[in-house]
Amino acid sequence: MADAASVALQRALVARLRAAAPLAGGRVYDRAPQDVAFPHVEIGAIEQSDEGGACVEPLTLTATLHVWSRAVGAVECRRLAGQIRAALRDWTPDLATEGWSAAPLTIEQVRDMADPDGLTTHGVVTVTALIDAL
Repeated sequence: MADAASVALQRALVARLRAAAPLAGGRVYDRAPQDVAFPHVEIGAIEQSDEGGACVEPLTLTATLHVWSRAVGAVECRRLAGQIRAALRDWTPDLATEGWSAAPLTIEQVRDMADPDGLTTHGVVTVTALIDAL
């Protein structure tokens, strides 16, 4: 059942970021196409932990969002990560149509680094959601 919660959260994150992170230009994926334009966002791993014990809700889901920029320097990547942070901080995803309720998201960490390819700046935004079955 936790996999259904993570899929519901992923759908909500993609929709929210496509609408609220204009620097990405709607380029928000769970796996970017090979010929993708920059900058873009990828929804990475969604880790889950049971807060109530074995097979008992609620679940804590931690999503890792990856920001990719090829602009010179880190400014574009940091701006896009900032848009993501602003869009998701204290946002409550509406998961009711998929049978879940959620508490407001929390931002755990925002960071960026130079990618080993020497061309790309890679940002990472980590968010946590508390999800419960309706």
